[in-house]
Amino acid sequence: MADLKDLLGTWTMLSWKKETVATGETVDGLGPDPVGYITYGADGRMHAIVVRRDRPAPETLPPTDTERLRLFDSMIAYSGTYTLDNEKSSTTSMCRGIRLSQSSTTSMCRGIRLSQRLT
Repeated sequence: MADLKDLLGTWTMLSWKKETVATGETVDGLGPDPVGYITYGADGRMHAIVVRRDRPAPETLPPTDTERLRLFDSMIAYSGTYTLDNEKSSTTSMCRGIRLSQSSTTSMCRGIRLSQRLT
């Protein structure tokens, strides 16, 4: 990765992998072909949303409790500030708004490979 300016903008997320640190096991977080976008701003803030490509539409509006749970489990969204680590090709996000957060601030390190920016 070159400069921070190369990271700025909105990106299409091509994959979202989860790794279990203890075992090294890696799985697709929301299926093999998720729909997702992540935006990095010059002000040091970021936001992301990722959903399963096969995310089911509710049959009724408002959705039933079962449908609501299924919809909730088929997406992730978070926002906060970020830093870039060129040596590790990663970003670290200090998330202040995150679904399923166990605290008000969660630090997440994400490996990145830049290949397709939205224009």
